[in-house]
Amino acid sequence: MTLITRLSTAFTDTDLPILQRDSVIPNAGAVVLYDFKNPGTWPDQTSPITSYASLVNNDWPTLSPTPTPAEHTYDSTSGRVTPLDTAAASFGFPVEDASTRLFADLTANYCISMWVYKPTTTTAFDIGYFARNASGGVAQGTDHSLIVRIEPSANVIQFLRPDSSFTSNLVALSAPGNAVSRIGYAWSKNSGTWQHKGILNNGSPTAYVDSSFGTGANGIQDNAAWTGRLFGAYGYASADSGMGIYRFYVENLTLSGRTPEQVWAADWARGNGRFS
Repeated sequence: MTLITRLSTAFTDTDLPILQRDSVIPNAGAVVLYDFKNPGTWPDQTSPITSYASLVNNDWPTLSPTPTPAEHTYDSTSGRVTPLDTAAASFGFPVEDASTRLFADLTANYCISMWVYKPTTTTAFDIGYFARNASGGVAQGTDHSLIVRIEPSANVIQFLRPDSSFTSNLVALSAPGNAVSRIGYAWSKNSGTWQHKGILNNGSPTAYVDSSFGTGANGIQDNAAWTGRLFGAYGYASADSGMGIYRFYVENLTLSGRTPEQVWAADWARGNGRFS
């Protein structure tokens, strides 16, 4: 029998920790967290996956893959969601307005952490693209503000945060083939200059490198109508390849007050050993 005690007074100390649905989530600053092995993201834990929800207590809606859920297999043991080789095999974010988009404050510092399965060989494939202009444009740099891509020619996973001239602000991570990897990317304004860095698994982060955005106000490009995808539609991963996503997290570092290293350490502690 579980005993529940209701206290008669409210807590007023804002520095006290808040009970969250996942240990990576801080008191403030978490934007979105999908962890498909957690029933809070995917309650049925069956295949195919037909919907998913953020574990962060915010205004993000429950999102559905489009157009057909059957194009996404799910393994509850490994926690992996895998697409079929079709343009339709993308999870879609809604067209985002300023209050709900992934990067609502363009002037803030951000950190991303993802758990993915990278096959040894595949076509070039977008794991995801975010902050894309949904008005119909497709030009990289002018219409895509963040791309996460497998690039088989170099055997790496790339994070690209293009500016208007498609100077990519690239981080390339040499992830092993046929294995689970945690990949991370962050951008921060340090001493008046935007910089970026990345991390693979629990290794040492890359050093901060100056971004091509320089000293401008925004760390990521502002698009008129934002949208995004998990399992993007550039190149298509075959279900036979095993390409998949386990977990996807975004944090506003300006609100949370954490460093990228603190976020990545918390996410590694939560995810390590859970996925296969």
